[in-house]
Amino acid sequence: MPSNGPEITLDTRAQEYAKQLKNRSDPRGPLTYLANHGISDREVMSRYSLGIVLDPLPGDERFRGSISIPYIGRRGVMAVRYRCALSHDCHSVIGHSKYAQYEGSKAKLYNISAFFAAGNTIGITEGEVDAILATEVLGIPTIGLPGATQWASYSKIWQECFRDFDKIIIFADGDDAGRSSARTIAADFGTRYTLVKCDSGEDVSSMIVNGHTDRLRRMAGVDDDEG
Repeated sequence: MPSNGPEITLDTRAQEYAKQLKNRSDPRGPLTYLANHGISDREVMSRYSLGIVLDPLPGDERFRGSISIPYIGRRGVMAVRYRCALSHDCHSVIGHSKYAQYEGSKAKLYNISAFFAAGNTIGITEGEVDAILATEVLGIPTIGLPGATQWASYSKIWQECFRDFDKIIIFADGDDAGRSSARTIAADFGTRYTLVKCDSGEDVSSMIVNGHTDRLRRMAGVDDDEG
């Protein structure tokens, strides 16, 4: 966490940036990024407390122009990741690549409310936006991983979170890293998983944006399931 002046909590940061998004009517920059990735409904943005950093709080100056993505637990915000939404190079302008978070933050599972909303079936995606789209559009309560390689580091802890689910739908991004990660995850779930391979160069959000929602559901085998 930043140490500039009095401590500002993660909840306060998430709330402030969500308010900045809510008050934004100009559809440029971060809002364009969200819309291009299938999230244009303000109610969905509000439901996940998504925000944009227009006027950074002290210590957050490097996140200016980013989307704030809170990781929300039962007791509030556990972490915040920032996704650069600038059209130019993020690193040269604000000091980080596509994603950034506070120093010392540990990797966490995103959208853990899916554990309580799901019946016997739950999904896993690489990335938060894909988890939102799988949950909201495909109707599959879905957990997001903060990167393609994170599962291997935390698998002994994270796989326990899925022990009560009969069917685990693993969405594999259509690149080498995404498919390798999906295979690593699948190896921990025996025969309980269904592997959904997104088209080459695609992920869940891009396939939905490109009109392949029904095909994704068929690939996931949830047309006749509870979802």
